[in-house]
Amino acid sequence: MTVPTPAGYVVAADVGGTLTKVALAYGDKTTSPAIRFPTQRENGRVSVSWLATTLRDAIDPRLSERCMGVAVAVPGIVDVAAGTVLAAPNLGWVDLPRGSGWVRGLGAESGAGLRSRSH
Repeated sequence: MTVPTPAGYVVAADVGGTLTKVALAYGDKTTSPAIRFPTQRENGRVSVSWLATTLRDAIDPRLSERCMGVAVAVPGIVDVAAGTVLAAPNLGWVDLPRGSGWVRGLGAESGAGLRSRSH
């Protein structure tokens, strides 16, 4: 069996207060099915170390060199240019910078980005 080898992909995550969804977006404009699971909390806040592990686990080790970046959407106010979550009350995050741990060790740190989402 041959494993498809897309030219590149981005790990996309939508982090919510109770549910997180993760999918891969490929360079050919297709996506993998989203995986949904409960958001993990520590001391009332969404765990940054849990998010980092979740994102790292989404990167296929056979294709890790093709991971072009990580995109994370959160329900809150984000300073996109600074890469900081200014306030995401549902997550328990305030002034959380991109470098706070969730992108460390992903192999795609320079391509990590944040976006705010609204319902």
